[in-house]
Amino acid sequence: MPSKPPRRRCALALGLGLGLAACNEPASGGAACLPPGRPVEEAIEIPIDKAPDAPASASSLWWFCEDPPPEVLLDGRYKTELVWVDGEECDPCDLERIASYATPQVCDSRGPIRLLCGPIPQQQQPNPWDRKGCVYAVATSSGCSF
Repeated sequence: MPSKPPRRRCALALGLGLGLAACNEPASGGAACLPPGRPVEEAIEIPIDKAPDAPASASSLWWFCEDPPPEVLLDGRYKTELVWVDGEECDPCDLERIASYATPQVCDSRGPIRLLCGPIPQQQQPNPWDRKGCVYAVATSSGCSF
């Protein structure tokens, strides 16, 4: 099945609040893929330079990706989330599928979601009847109230 045309995919991403990150196509014309993630146990806590309009609860950013975080995420307005994507295979190039699973999993899906990296390595599931899927890291600026 051919993938959706880039304009249609970009419009869908913008409609889901994913921003332009999901619209970028590499110059070669191939599919964009998420960079690799690190195991949850190896997540890094990164101090932030809190912006004046950042939530009062903003403290540090937990980083699950091998690549360093972009500057835009280090002002306290974003937080990272781990999301579960059901499926037999982990395909970091299937951005539409990852985004469609991530959107309802974050606290307030009205805010923008930025796909960061993955799949995040996890311990093997010991039982064949356990739920199959992958974990991906996303960032969201939608303030969650607890």
